[in-house]
Amino acid sequence: MLMKKILLISIIFILSMSLVLPILAQAQSTQQPSPSADTAEGIINKQLNDLEAIGLPAEPANPVDPIINLVKMCLSVLAVVFLILIIYAGFRWMLSGGNSETIEKAKKIMIAAAVGLLIIFLSYSVTLFVFNVVLSGGRRF
Repeated sequence: MLMKKILLISIIFILSMSLVLPILAQAQSTQQPSPSADTAEGIINKQLNDLEAIGLPAEPANPVDPIINLVKMCLSVLAVVFLILIIYAGFRWMLSGGNSETIEKAKKIMIAAAVGLLIIFLSYSVTLFVFNVVLSGGRRF
């Protein structure tokens, strides 16, 4: 019973942190000081702001962006699932009480989850390369 409570609390904590931490990371300001109005960059920025003020897009939307975000989100969710599996296998191993059958099951789960994480990281790298270099023409995302 205690193991189930610990496991449930751990899963809730991990899931809540995976939802809260990205929001906190985006809350940090990365705003650059605005250039003065007499420079070329300042004039361009003023014109872009005027375009946005009247409702015109200052920058054309890239049709690949929603696909990129969907792929990144799916891979992130899968990575969290495999991390939870690794933690579950660790709990199972630690609470096996020396039972070799339970330890072997935990090892198999942990190895499978580690291989799954490796596949997720490799697929993220390939996706990053394809969207960044091939489809987006070198545009960073």
